[in-house]
Amino acid sequence: MFDGKLTLTRIMVAYLIAKLAQSLLFEVYDTPLLYPVSLLGVLVLFLGLVNLLCYPNTVPLKNLLIRNNDPVRLNTVIGLMILIALYKYGSAVIYFAYNDLLNQSNQPAIDELKQLASKNLNEQLDVLFITKVTIAPLVEEVVYRVVLLGYMVTRYRANVAIIISALIFGIFHGIDGFFMSFVGGIFLSYVYIKFRNIWLCIGLHAFINLFVLLTPGVVLETLVVSTQTTHDLIITFINSACAILTTVVAAYALTTFNHKQSLFGLQNIKTEQS
Repeated sequence: MFDGKLTLTRIMVAYLIAKLAQSLLFEVYDTPLLYPVSLLGVLVLFLGLVNLLCYPNTVPLKNLLIRNNDPVRLNTVIGLMILIALYKYGSAVIYFAYNDLLNQSNQPAIDELKQLASKNLNEQLDVLFITKVTIAPLVEEVVYRVVLLGYMVTRYRANVAIIISALIFGIFHGIDGFFMSFVGGIFLSYVYIKFRNIWLCIGLHAFINLFVLLTPGVVLETLVVSTQTTHDLIITFINSACAILTTVVAAYALTTFNHKQSLFGLQNIKTEQS
């Protein structure tokens, strides 16, 4: 078993064990202060298990965090922030429209938005909020982009790797959060491969979590419209434009890369042979 090969199975086994340990910890100590500590514990345990399952080869984090030496320009960062906000909102529009088309209720999502919107900024600035915009993006980007996507692009064409890693990213966000996490995973995976900069992905992930947490009232008002007034028709047009933008960006991200790549230091790690 310990043949030193890095495989998708071993990556997922390591992550599942780490997440199971986190769940068991919350069963014993269910306190908000435990959330950031448990997330860091997931990351440490996950990386440790990956190294254990790949013994005698190792997967040092410093190798996985290899980045492009060229700095990302400020206007590029701002553009990506605007694009990912529109992209995230567009995915919500598609999700709501899909449920309406199938006569499924959007009420759980609406209730969640209402609950977030009912809190003022001071009420939201708790341990959970701070963790979601700091530690959570760090942990998830290292797991899903650095390790999972970084491995997948050494085995498959990059667009296939993006889809698989985004699907897994969506699955671990549950049924209700699957679709929007899936399309978000496509965007962040594209950014990682395009710019080869994990810190950019962490920053964008943190920004979108901040965007979701701070604008639920606005999102709720624009997602739930009756199209009976001129104002609602304008909002509907904007929603349609965002949905189209999301579809176009996702399609572009999946068709840009059609070849295998060895990007992030994994070329020095023994991987499973085809």
